[in-house]
Amino acid sequence: RQPELRSIHRGRVTSVRDFGCFVRLSGFPRDGLVHISQAAEVRLSADELREALPAGRSVWVEVT
Repeated sequence: RQPELRSIHRGRVTSVRDFGCFVRLSGFPRDGLVHISQAAEVRLSADELREALPAGRSVWVEVT
């Protein structure tokens, strides 16, 4: 089972890397990648991403 394209879901950040963070959507078996360039409306450094979206943070994401 996969989420539908363009659907919006609540998820939880499971890990953060230099290139983005992984988010687990409830009801789905795998994590999805939120690329660092898509994580905010402004450009973030890897350190800023770790500060803004730490593991465990609840977030809203759009599946693209």
